[in-house]
Amino acid sequence: MLIERLKSAFDELGFIHIPQIYDHLAEEASKGSIPYLEFLDKLLWAEIDAKQQRAIKTNMKLAKLPYVKTIEEFEFDFQPSVDER
Repeated sequence: MLIERLKSAFDELGFIHIPQIYDHLAEEASKGSIPYLEFLDKLLWAEIDAKQQRAIKTNMKLAKLPYVKTIEEFEFDFQPSVDER
C-alpha cells in the first residue's frame, strides 16, 4: 500500500527518475549506511540532474544542429589562433 502511495506521489509531482532509484537508496538508508537526510538529498539531486539532462537533450534536438561537437573533440592544431586554455 505504501509503495502505491509513493508511486502515486511521484507521478503527481512529475518525478521521472526517482521511481527508478528510490528502492536502492531506501534500502541503503534502512540498513543505516546513509542517514535519512543524505538519502533525501541523493534522491532529490538525482531527480534534478536527470531533469537537467533531459532538458539539454530536448534543447539540442530543438536546435536542429547538424552535429554535436564537444570541447574535447575540438582540433586545436587546426585552429592555432585559439588558446587551448
